[in-house]
Amino acid sequence: MRRPLVISALVLSIVALVFSLQMGWQTVHTSEVVAQGMGGSQYMGPPSRAGGTITNPQKEQTIFEPDSVNDEIAWFRADAKNYPNGIKIVYVSIQLPGDAAYTMGIEEWSGDPPSSDNTIENVSTGASDNYAEVLDADIDDQTVAADKWVYLDIPDTDVDWVTVTCIYYGL
Repeated sequence: MRRPLVISALVLSIVALVFSLQMGWQTVHTSEVVAQGMGGSQYMGPPSRAGGTITNPQKEQTIFEPDSVNDEIAWFRADAKNYPNGIKIVYVSIQLPGDAAYTMGIEEWSGDPPSSDNTIENVSTGASDNYAEVLDADIDDQTVAADKWVYLDIPDTDVDWVTVTCIYYGL
């Protein structure tokens, strides 16, 4: 009498797995990626597809005592093996521990030794803000060529820490 119960449970498990895979497959076929930030949901551009899932890589870094580090620090590289045509940045933000006027420069660097090519975006908070974000079309120079670096230009402002976030996709 127990065998039909075990078989029924197995069949239900398989049906649930198939259903969840079908639902997951529908999500993979969406045509846009949405990021949830403090300002609400925002369109983040076409998705990259890796292994059948939608991915928009995100880099996030918290820097403690940022005014005690170099003026510019290397953050990440648009590796040509992963991004042969470079990347497009669709979102940048900064978060501070409290309200302060603060501007973080996001820059594209290249060469050996590296030097600044151009400013991707300056993200600024006002004196009464602790969060700022810049979305898609408002970013000054969204593309970073393959094998170039994204650097952070750290201002000489006394804050305990800053978190900087960047969302991008391969071109």
